Amino acid sequence: MRIMTPLLTTTSSPSFSVSKPATAVSTMHRLVANREYDIEFHGYLSNHAKHAVIALERLGAPATRIEAYWDAYTDTTPYGLSLHRATRDDGEDSTISPASSDEWYTLRGKKQRFWNMCHYLQDELHGTFDGNINAMVQSYAPDLLSGLPGALTHGIIHLGWSLDAYRNDNDDALTQDPNQNHQKNPWMVIEGLAYLNFSFLSVHPEQFQHAAIDEKSAMETWRRIARTWDTDHLQRSWIEPAKAKYDETSGFHSELVPAGFQWQLSKVLDQPHPIMTQLPTWLDTMGIPTLLEELYKMATILYLVTRDSQDGHGNFLILHLITSLWGLEHVLNVIQNDDIARSALKCYHVTMVGLLATSTGGIPSVDALDKIVVDQNLYTSVDTAQQAKMHETTEWSDKIRRAVYDEEEEHNIKLVYVTRALWRRYRHWTAFRVAAQAFTLTPDIGGSSGGGNGGTSSSSSSTAFQA
Repeated sequence: MRIMTPLLTTTSSPSFSVSKPATAVSTMHRLVANREYDIEFHGYLSNHAKHAVIALERLGAPATRIEAYWDAYTDTTPYGLSLHRATRDDGEDSTISPASSDEWYTLRGKKQRFWNMCHYLQDELHGTFDGNINAMVQSYAPDLLSGLPGALTHGIIHLGWSLDAYRNDNDDALTQDPNQNHQKNPWMVIEGLAYLNFSFLSVHPEQFQHAAIDEKSAMETWRRIARTWDTDHLQRSWIEPAKAKYDETSGFHSELVPAGFQWQLSKVLDQPHPIMTQLPTWLDTMGIPTLLEELYKMATILYLVTRDSQDGHGNFLILHLITSLWGLEHVLNVIQNDDIARSALKCYHVTMVGLLATSTGGIPSVDALDKIVVDQNLYTSVDTAQQAKMHETTEWSDKIRRAVYDEEEEHNIKLVYVTRALWRRYRHWTAFRVAAQAFTLTPDIGGSSGGGNGGTSSSSSSTAFQA
């Protein structure tokens, strides 16, 4: 077993002038420990309130803004729908019975008894692990990571972002000692582990053919996938038959039928094409930090490629590739094992292919990739030191102010937070800065009007989400 070097690197504190009272941190910690609301609402939508609170605090929002955002989101989400309020027995003073250790496994992926699993983990934390939340993550998370597509990756997002919330406040990295627990409120971490188990949807790593195709980079791989998608007409020969194989009476992942796209994704993952299972060699040859960078950059390129051609808004579905990798990275930093990290990042790569293949837009074309790589020169472009200094005080400052004070769609707040951190970490790679401009629109899923921009969407974000 090899111990992994921490992936995250320290970045400087924000350079813009939005004030950050000391109470912002305590406000964030208080809110992410809240137990008033279920993890999902409207049958299948994930509760994002805590993710937004974390991103706002990291971007320097004052406590008043964090509190106001929480109050607005928990009243009416941007979808125009309300969160589902937990009953008394679900919450902090619960008398609900914990799931058993056997049920932890038998309930996996069935989307049942979420709160029972939370209370099971709470008992485990204070019993088996003597309060050490990192030790519990190290024990329970590894065999859940192959199920990260579940709930459109929101299980890994919830767990990873909970770990992001509890690092040293003045440091953009997790503590170097994975067994230090200061500033960690265990409840959101418990929720994240339970949500990964609750929503587990396997990428079937047992079918992977490792190092099957000799390729040196993610872009080389995606160009091959794009060519195969077009030349073999995979939309017609693979995706359409996969989606048609099971109907609502088949019993296949019946728990996902109301979720629409998630159900279609489960069918595609169940019937994978070799473009998913035949893995490229770079997934085995790159060191873990280099591999993580490669995947972040490819996810960002895909986000830029799938922008709406008319208005430039980002694709709602593909944005999750960026924020879920951020979550996965934080989980891997606690697990601290290279072999587990590599396996998980392979699962992430396959998830990328599966999500795009299942979406209405399908796999982006070679021409679309070339437009980003060649015409816009975004694949290799970096901002110079002088440009970076200017962008910190102008462009990034403006983006952050908009995210902190004007934005109601929480995915955009997270987008700005993550892309700014990655831009700083990875030598001011220009595409991160460009991606931060491509705010997404909330999909129209039939909620009431109002609630910010709920009810409006770009065609790319809406159709990809509902496919």
